[in-house]
Amino acid sequence: MEFFILLVLSIGFCQASPLQHEVDHDDPEVVDAVARAIKVLNEDQRYRTKFALHAILHAYRIAGPGKKFHVFYQVREATCHTAMDEPLQSCDLLGFSKGPSGNCTADIDIHESEKLAAISQKCKINPGQEKLLSMDIECMGCWHPIHPKSLEVLPIVRYTIRQFNNHSKHPALFHLERVIKIDRQ
Repeated sequence: MEFFILLVLSIGFCQASPLQHEVDHDDPEVVDAVARAIKVLNEDQRYRTKFALHAILHAYRIAGPGKKFHVFYQVREATCHTAMDEPLQSCDLLGFSKGPSGNCTADIDIHESEKLAAISQKCKINPGQEKLLSMDIECMGCWHPIHPKSLEVLPIVRYTIRQFNNHSKHPALFHLERVIKIDRQ
């Protein structure tokens, strides 16, 4: 009976996940697998510009038939539009503060035929600084930029200049020539 319990326990422990071993980030198979994952990410219509590979952080080969990888990588927004068929190699990366960037985790299973790949990935994309400024952020006491040609700006500026001209002892009258920058609090 003890032998039977020991046998059942040993079989239960052998049912663990497939073996993994770390692979070099520059391995051509890993780079190809990540390129396939980024292609899938770029097919998502939520983003107007393509993402390109910034860095492969960790890559693991999973034991089994075919090529299976578990990869952690970083992407950054590139200058190419998603509607264009330009290869990613011809796109420049935007700076971290300019556009979105993110971290992705992908499980990539490339079948023997090399034509089919099963890709499961999750990406956490962070908007860049420019994108944050253009969003409507409600914050009591914070300053928010307003576009200088906004229609809500002109009447306020004209009223302010009229009040200044009425109460000023200056011999000349002032008028609005152009609006350069406006912030709202």
